Amino acid sequence: MSKVKIMIVDDSPLIIDVVGTVLRGAGYEVVTRSVAVGASAAILRERPALVLIDVSMPLVTGTEISQSLRGSRSSHESVIVLHSDRPAEQLDALVKECGADGYVRKTGNPRELLAEVSRWLAYGARKARGRGAGVFVAASIATQALVREVIGTRATVQATDSGTEALRVLYARDALRSVVIGSALRDLSASTLWRKALEVDPRLRGRMVVIDEGGRDERVWPADVVWWTRADRPDRLLEALALEGAEG
Repeated sequence: MSKVKIMIVDDSPLIIDVVGTVLRGAGYEVVTRSVAVGASAAILRERPALVLIDVSMPLVTGTEISQSLRGSRSSHESVIVLHSDRPAEQLDALVKECGADGYVRKTGNPRELLAEVSRWLAYGARKARGRGAGVFVAASIATQALVREVIGTRATVQATDSGTEALRVLYARDALRSVVIGSALRDLSASTLWRKALEVDPRLRGRMVVIDEGGRDERVWPADVVWWTRADRPDRLLEALALEGAEG
């Protein structure tokens, strides 16, 4: 089983060394960054379960990093926690201001640190379970019924036969578990919707399927599109949507 990844963003070599040692000793995978500039991109790239961000760093503060991540859909996999020795009331205000999930105070007590880390990881797990729990289907009524039948109770299904409405949903949601697109959408081309979905959340590349509803034109589709037809096995659709073995 892979280790839970935690990132420490702090300009203090001492904090990085001490906190990193405690976390590694508890079995966590630890990645660190001592320079605040570029930290947002590093967080999106590494996708740690938890990020401990120092509040006071030169050039870019921890609260500014959190604010930059707040508007990024891809950041929602990580729990963003401010890490500081400031008074709790100040940290409460900063959390509300910058959109972080919370804070952990720098007390120097390894046991308290591990307890707080465990608490925030549990929070992240609950948050993940409540996010993107369903499959979004943008296709004809007939295709919607077929997808519902195949998925069964493995996940909830939200559906529309409007490409324009589908685009609105994609932009409105923080995350989707997976997406099915019918190739015969009329008010917005399915290929356009496919590309827009990946712009909203690049992680959908491994959890998005296009169902051939007829009139399939290979020239307008990228080579990495995953297709499914009514002649294919149902388990292939489940696998493509990352639903194999899942329970509702």
